[in-house]
Amino acid sequence: AWGSVKKLVAYDEMTPLSESDGGACHFSFDDTNDTTIQQQQQQQDTSPILPLVYLYRGIFIQLIFVIPVGCYWLHGIKPLLLYLGQGEEISTMTEQYLRLLAPGLWGYSINFTLTTWLQVMELAHVPAYSALLGCLLHVPMNILFIHVVGMGWLGVGVATTMFQVIQPIAMFAYLKGTRHGKQHLLQHMGAAGIGRRSLSFWCEAKAAISSISGICQYISLAIPGVLTISEWWASEICIFLSGRLSPYPNIALGSMTIYQSLNTSCFQFPMGVSIGGSARIGNQLGSGNSAGARDSARVCVALAAVMSSIMGSILYFTPHSYFPSFFTSDAALIEMTSRTIPLLSIYVVGDGIQVALNAIVKGCGRQIVTVPIVICAYWVVGLPLAWFLAFVKSGGTTE
Repeated sequence: AWGSVKKLVAYDEMTPLSESDGGACHFSFDDTNDTTIQQQQQQQDTSPILPLVYLYRGIFIQLIFVIPVGCYWLHGIKPLLLYLGQGEEISTMTEQYLRLLAPGLWGYSINFTLTTWLQVMELAHVPAYSALLGCLLHVPMNILFIHVVGMGWLGVGVATTMFQVIQPIAMFAYLKGTRHGKQHLLQHMGAAGIGRRSLSFWCEAKAAISSISGICQYISLAIPGVLTISEWWASEICIFLSGRLSPYPNIALGSMTIYQSLNTSCFQFPMGVSIGGSARIGNQLGSGNSAGARDSARVCVALAAVMSSIMGSILYFTPHSYFPSFFTSDAALIEMTSRTIPLLSIYVVGDGIQVALNAIVKGCGRQIVTVPIVICAYWVVGLPLAWFLAFVKSGGTTE
């Protein structure tokens, strides 16, 4: 049971960085997709296909950021965890687990970039099928590495890495390795309309990494997105802080990890709505259809509100020990986590609505607007209040 909890902690360390970089890619695609097709009308057969240039540039820039992080994980993160006040056992297990997850971090970054790009290209079914393939293989791979190979709880890390790597490989194999995939890609990029019949790599890759102005434009669009996603970093800090509570820091840390995992699971539903809404709003605005963009925005918020309200109701009215028992059989850990479920049921409703509202801002290309809101809500109010309630008012105790 404790191995599973450590796995969740390690996975929570990986996710915010990967998705914040990937989310920044989404913003740049929304802003550039409308002009891409217009520019392509003047291209010759040997000219770079601009959507591919943007894709390769996004992958290149993200790997520049995440490869050093993965290398640091491979080197060992235990000294940092000990410095942050985590226990010896937890730090050792997290270090072991993160070493196995490092290739998965790189695969996740590529997967998120490619998924966002395909959604903007209106090929959302491709990442959906690749995710389904990954899910179908995930349980057998866990069984293989945990029980057959005999890696125990570390086998979960290997299976998770395989899950993250398989998805981008499957998407690239379909898009560039099959005739049907190539035709669909050329058509949706607008390249088929100007006579392109094949996909190239080196031409677009060279254009992607050699344009300093293009790289600067990408980063300028990405920085507000990174700051917006910093709310996830605030959540990670709360997990670290829980490891400093007494007299049962391990139970507190495990409880916060399960809490955050349940929160992430509930978040996926409105998050999916927001991704579709953002792409739809951006495309509608790009085509000059402001009324259609407004309707898409309303549908996005309403659907996200309904979904998050359903998830919050399920959490609140289901026995509060039910979902934590999925993660562990430890009675003390289940009891402590169950005390946080009522708060979580309220949080997921507000979180679901805000991600839909955030999607509207992204679709408009105005993500900088949300930066002061996020900084104020999480860093000026949220984290200091969490510190005060946990360590000042309650004396840093789990009782």
